[in-house]
Amino acid sequence: MPETVVCRPVDPRSAAVAELASLFELYRIHYGQSPAPAATRAWVGEMAGSGELEFYGAYHGPRRVGFAAIHQVPASLRLGRFWQLRDLFADPAVRRQGIARRLVETIRKAASDAGALRLSLQTEPDNAAALALYRQCGFTINADLATLSLNLAR
Repeated sequence: MPETVVCRPVDPRSAAVAELASLFELYRIHYGQSPAPAATRAWVGEMAGSGELEFYGAYHGPRRVGFAAIHQVPASLRLGRFWQLRDLFADPAVRRQGIARRLVETIRKAASDAGALRLSLQTEPDNAAALALYRQCGFTINADLATLSLNLAR
């Protein structure tokens, strides 16, 4: 299947955003969240419509088989931007066929073409499959940065 998979940006004003939301719902469930299809549709629509997240879809013919979401972040000291890969998901029915890799390659090229200073991401340290993919795509662990978090959810 990989040779017939096409990856492209999702137009935030199109019906493709609603279609993307159903795959995003599978992504949420995969990571242990309770199903909430209406809330997911609303959230994905809001993120796409505001430009806060930009979505890329992977398509096998008319069928969406994966997606990625990126966020452009100001790089203040360098007076530029970097891209952060926020979410990456391939439909479980078509996993291990190169879809996630194709999405990462598409985003890498788009970020480079847009003049981004770097492409970064984060994943859980025990997500061996993701870490292997990202390393194969050329990502390295940045020992110069520490990720800290303050949980504000109640």
